Amino acid sequence: MLLLTMYFYQRFFKKFLMRSRIINYMGQKGIVTIGTQDVEHLLIKNEISILSEINEKLGPQILSANFDPKPRLVKQFLEGHLLNEINKRNWFEKIKLLRSKLERLHTKGIIHGDIKASNIICTDQDVKLIDWQCAMRIGDRVEKLKFRPCSLGSTHPDLIWARGIVTERFDHYSLNSLINDAKL
Repeated sequence: MLLLTMYFYQRFFKKFLMRSRIINYMGQKGIVTIGTQDVEHLLIKNEISILSEINEKLGPQILSANFDPKPRLVKQFLEGHLLNEINKRNWFEKIKLLRSKLERLHTKGIIHGDIKASNIICTDQDVKLIDWQCAMRIGDRVEKLKFRPCSLGSTHPDLIWARGIVTERFDHYSLNSLINDAKL
């Protein structure tokens, strides 16, 4: 069952991510995502909802969002490198910055839920999270979520198996996975 679930997520997200592309939006670089399938509509609507509640210090700024006729989201293009592209000796500093940002996010009642090295953009002085489609609200029942992230090695088992309630421990589990990866 787990392998089938992972296969579905890999196939689904590969297909979904292929619909995001870099564009020039009103003189600045942006990432546009257009939903063509019902489940993509839900993911984009969730991302718009979450990004509207947080500030650009945690993730990309929304440049444009509309739902007619298909959901379309244009986000700020974040300059920098993915965490998995930088030397692992520098990971601890970046994870420390991320931890303080997550504390602010959690006070807003939101978790990212899919923290992994390929979802963290790093600059010399800052880090920001990308890929907010599966972000969740603290206190929601996991089995009632319409979608959940499933990243091997970084997703909390309760998210994978749809158990319990959404809590900060899901993001903490992912951070600990990053710390363990940095030690290797």
